[in-house]
Amino acid sequence: MNLTTDKWIPVVWNDGRRDPVSLNDVFRHGSEIHDLSVRPHERIALMRLFICIAQAALYGPKDRNDWHTCGGRLPQAALDYLKKWRSAFEMFGDGPRMLQAKGSGEPGPAELSKLDFVDKDMTTLFDPSTSPGRREDEDWIATHLLTYQSFAAGGQVGGSMRSKPQTGKNAPCRDSSAFHVLIRRADLLSTICANLVTREQIARTSLVWGRPTWEYKTTDIRDFVKDADLPRSYLGRLVPMSRAIWLDDGRRFAMHANGIEYHNFNDHKVRDTTTAVQVRNGEHSLVGAGAGDSVKHPWRELHALVLTSAAQNGAGGPLVLQNLDGTSAFDLWVGAVVTSKAKIEDLVESVFTKLPATLLDPTVQQAYENGVKLANGVEFRLRRAIATYRLALETSERDAGSIRARYAKLKKSERDRLGDIAEKAQSVFWTLLETRLNLLLRFAVDDMPLDNGKAQPHATDWGEALWVSARSAYEAACGKETSRQLRAYAIGLNELFGKPEKAEGDIL
Repeated sequence: MNLTTDKWIPVVWNDGRRDPVSLNDVFRHGSEIHDLSVRPHERIALMRLFICIAQAALYGPKDRNDWHTCGGRLPQAALDYLKKWRSAFEMFGDGPRMLQAKGSGEPGPAELSKLDFVDKDMTTLFDPSTSPGRREDEDWIATHLLTYQSFAAGGQVGGSMRSKPQTGKNAPCRDSSAFHVLIRRADLLSTICANLVTREQIARTSLVWGRPTWEYKTTDIRDFVKDADLPRSYLGRLVPMSRAIWLDDGRRFAMHANGIEYHNFNDHKVRDTTTAVQVRNGEHSLVGAGAGDSVKHPWRELHALVLTSAAQNGAGGPLVLQNLDGTSAFDLWVGAVVTSKAKIEDLVESVFTKLPATLLDPTVQQAYENGVKLANGVEFRLRRAIATYRLALETSERDAGSIRARYAKLKKSERDRLGDIAEKAQSVFWTLLETRLNLLLRFAVDDMPLDNGKAQPHATDWGEALWVSARSAYEAACGKETSRQLRAYAIGLNELFGKPEKAEGDIL
């Protein structure tokens, strides 16, 4: 199988057809392809591959002026480049293979289900048809190998019954469950062009330009390791070799060992051009989806994701957003893989269409962030109200003060239990608000209503939507059919809408 000529990339054409295409097709017919038809983590990995090919073929663009004019040159430049490097895109054979290398030390066998982040005896998260030991199709292998190299988890790698496993680092895209931001255009080729960065931009970061991993023309992972710049190479990170994987010709197993240890943000202040950095409590971190009970959808961090400043070691938005002209509405795709240690917990993605150009203004971004903080405060009240309801239901207490006193004496396990009960209601609350994003955008750009010169954020349409959504979530979580439930319901409802005694902290 050769990735340049064989059809393996699922797409939707402008006329609605769904067919797989080759890499050559992406650049030859990209203006006729509406979009990819893949899962969020696959989209991130595939777009990075297309961008890497485009940037290598153009050796640029060099600067902003070159970026404006390179779109017309890109299709032919990419096709010429793919023809030149065709042999490097083979998936099988004795010579160099795409995304593969033979590992050093003691590689261990791995079933191909691992490429879908499924280990033996584990349930599947993404595809119920995936099973250990199954013979996979070549197009499945190509997509999943590409994605695995981008999102592999740190921890034990390789090894066998006779040898200890190696220790690997997280692949670049897995860093901190970071949101990846892509500018979205009407067709795939235009989308690729919109997300190219310039050599001039890269020179202002802690990255080096570098070269794609397939240009190393080797089957030995040690040849990659010799390049000291590869862990911070822009092109080398776009399509990484995080693991030394060598596929078995029978398409059931692969030899698996440690690969390149790419620089991350926490240790090296290296981040990818599609990610953003925030500063909270004096600490710099990637803007991400979080994990566990605190998984966030992208709209709650949109103010941080649309920053057009991009200082590599400070707060800044994705480098690709500097391609926006600042005067026209724009579309974004934002996605993340939510991880907890070696486990993938969820996939998150959102498409934002016709975002106003004013959202790129720092003043509007701050107002948007204030609107999200307002929602966080109402969510806190909702969690407290549900905890109050449950304790009132389970005890003989008849007022909120007594319930708070009882809560203070609970063991941690009991407090966690109350938190778990509120989790579903929290999800309902945030899901309802996601459908009212237009109100939050209006909150960010409209003048704030005043009362005696004091701002009244809760009097806005967004503020009212917060309380309507909180009431709906509370109703879904707290029944009122029996007299006991009705009493608990009233106490909890008063906690939701009554004057708060504290603004933050524990549930009660």
